[in-house]
Amino acid sequence: MKARWFGVLTTMGLLILWIAISGLRLTPELFLPSPARVIGSLWINWPDIVYDTAATGGRALLGFAAGSMLGLGLGVLMSWNRLWFGFLDVVVESVRPVPAVAAIPFMILWLGPTLLAQLLLITLSCGCVVAVDVYIAITTVNPLMVRAAQCLGASRSALYREVLLPIIVPRLSGLRIAAALSFAITVAAEFAGAQWSLGGLIMRARRSLDTETIMLAMLIVGVLARATDLTIRSILRRLSRWAEPTTLALYGLERREHLS
Repeated sequence: MKARWFGVLTTMGLLILWIAISGLRLTPELFLPSPARVIGSLWINWPDIVYDTAATGGRALLGFAAGSMLGLGLGVLMSWNRLWFGFLDVVVESVRPVPAVAAIPFMILWLGPTLLAQLLLITLSCGCVVAVDVYIAITTVNPLMVRAAQCLGASRSALYREVLLPIIVPRLSGLRIAAALSFAITVAAEFAGAQWSLGGLIMRARRSLDTETIMLAMLIVGVLARATDLTIRSILRRLSRWAEPTTLALYGLERREHLS
């Protein structure tokens, strides 16, 4: 059986289990709303949900894009020389372990419950993850490749542009981690004041114990994050056509036809 079908079967199995648990009344509807009630919530609230989904998705993707660019720049500078590494490593490793949710009160105090505050929070969190990933990817490149390029007269900038950056593309799994993180931080930041958003939808539904709407918002966030992850994998795969299949498979960029 092809490996991709296992994902389909797993999804169907979880859906059947959900239907069975709700249909047999093993848990109260308040704790686990049935799929029918979740679909009903979508039908009733679909105009607002479309707008909320677009708002949350836009914030998450914009923050992720900005954070990826920031992380790429920081990772390159950290690997450039010891001076840059000594300066930036302290900053990145001091910010990276701090939960983004803990910084939300300060962001609100400094910038208010604005889009800028949310984007800044997402950008910093994603940027630190990508920076560490880029730095590790560059510094673990085979030194023989670096020396060969230097022997051919490559300058430092040409070495990064023509050799190091193309080589590390398949290794940038931190982009996928940062993408998932961007959605988590976006929803958490929206709890603090974004009225029209999936986070705001969850907060409004919470007040009336509207658990089917909460479940619907959670599922939408999961779908958005999954679609983003698949898109990133597809882009990385296209940019890594030169890489061997074993290398692509190592970093989750190659679909295996059969499970071994």
